[in-house]
Amino acid sequence: MVNASEGGGNIGSDTVRYAKPDGRTLLHFHTSFPIAAYTGVYEGDPKVDFSIVAATQTAGYHVFATRADAPYDTIEELVQYAKANPETVRWGAAAGVTSHFMMALLEREADVKFKMLDAGNEGERVTAMLGGFIDVSNFGINSSHQHVQAGNMKILGVIGATRDKNLTQYPTIREQGYDVVWQGAFGLYGPAGMEPELVKMINESLIGFGDDEKAREALNKMGADFEYMNVEESVAYYHAQFDNIQFLAKEFGF
Repeated sequence: MVNASEGGGNIGSDTVRYAKPDGRTLLHFHTSFPIAAYTGVYEGDPKVDFSIVAATQTAGYHVFATRADAPYDTIEELVQYAKANPETVRWGAAAGVTSHFMMALLEREADVKFKMLDAGNEGERVTAMLGGFIDVSNFGINSSHQHVQAGNMKILGVIGATRDKNLTQYPTIREQGYDVVWQGAFGLYGPAGMEPELVKMINESLIGFGDDEKAREALNKMGADFEYMNVEESVAYYHAQFDNIQFLAKEFGF
């Protein structure tokens, strides 16, 4: 296994894209993969240039969070504050990727405008938040919860269709009246042109992975989950995700 993070993962994607379709070179990547493609950062097309082998784990729930001393405690209070103080709420995101999409969804649903600051990855956004350089951003629910316990942050809402099963005290944004749902996921991909039987064989090797105690423990630490999907289910799942990302990228002008 090689952690090919160079170029935002684009080099690793191309390594698989141009590999022989023999199942020996595969890509395990999260939602940033189709986002890069449909925002023009990556020239490959996940639907055309790759074989979808399997859905793997969810990326875990994310939340919108703010500093503990912010003058709003809920999404509704944040929205009303932002409307009363246009473009003064500094929203930390990484331009054109997942965190930017999440912010844009709330802007659309709440008919509000934030002052978006390109604040980098999650670790950089945490530093910017605690340093007072940004006011709101999205973070993994587990890390945010730790900051809540330390008295540094408060969680405004969960960006998921349901509450996190381990941290049920935090309501979803949808519960608070705004249809903002984003569930990133990892997928296993191969080059285009893989034989269907080969794809099926690799896919079926994942049966039971979610039942392994060590795997469950590792996933829980990340706030992630695994539910096996066969090839047909995986293809349907990711094509729907690709279509949604492509639609939103055009709508938001990304």
